[in-house]
Amino acid sequence: MKRILLFSMIFLIVFSSCIPKKKFLQLVDEKMKMESFYLDSVASLRNDIVGCEDRVSALKLDLAERKGENNILEKLRGELQDQIDELELEVELKSSQSVSTKKSTHQLIEAKEKEIVSLKAQLASVNGVIQKYRDRLAAYNSDMSMAFQGYNTNMLDVSLQNDKAVLRLSANSLLFKRATSTSLSDRGMSIIQQVSEIIKRYPDLEIYVVGHTDNRPPAKSYKDNWYFSTLRAVTVVREMTQKDDVNNNQVYAVGKAEFAPIASNETSDGRARNHRIEIIAQPLSRNMIRDIQKITKK
Repeated sequence: MKRILLFSMIFLIVFSSCIPKKKFLQLVDEKMKMESFYLDSVASLRNDIVGCEDRVSALKLDLAERKGENNILEKLRGELQDQIDELELEVELKSSQSVSTKKSTHQLIEAKEKEIVSLKAQLASVNGVIQKYRDRLAAYNSDMSMAFQGYNTNMLDVSLQNDKAVLRLSANSLLFKRATSTSLSDRGMSIIQQVSEIIKRYPDLEIYVVGHTDNRPPAKSYKDNWYFSTLRAVTVVREMTQKDDVNNNQVYAVGKAEFAPIASNETSDGRARNHRIEIIAQPLSRNMIRDIQKITKK
């Protein structure tokens, strides 16, 4: 650039002597303007070059950064893909296990359903056995009701109570000779004979003859009401088994003394009702257990 300016100055000096001064100054001014325009243009171009170089550097840096970002993104993508692969494998394993478990569960359910069907069948058979004995008990109770219909219920009563048939007999009014006696009256023996005939038709039932008293002490010949009530029950059982041929293994004698009253002991009528013999029939336990065990042990 300096060489160009020096050459221009020499050129102007050499040729200035050949042209008028005014013309020369005009040429010099124009030349200076051109030189200034040239210099400005060069400076602008240099600035543009610098700007371009800066942009190139920025682009290179941005490219490097983007390459770095791409590497990070590629790494993340790879990690995500690995996770996806692991999850898909886990799902596949779980699905396989689920199919196996479902099959196993289905087999277990089928086995349980068969077991339930079998148990229901057993239950139906057990219910059938129980119903058979209930029907027998109902028939026995019906026979007793027919045999003793017409009696005052305060003296004789027949009823079904909790799978038991209960024949309640007034001890003093129907069965025994006196209020303090353990000997049966003629009427009492007749009633017991009728009862025995019905019992013999039902060997699958067991019979409990239960003696009861009021709360007053018994006659001096008896230690207490336990003893007195038991003696009366034994008297009835002896009549059944020794005279009326009822099976000894079918009948039991029990004394309850004054501890199961059905009426108030504050009145004579109540005390009379509490002095009673109850003949209780129920299915023979050993037979019922035997029949049920035959079903449940299949």
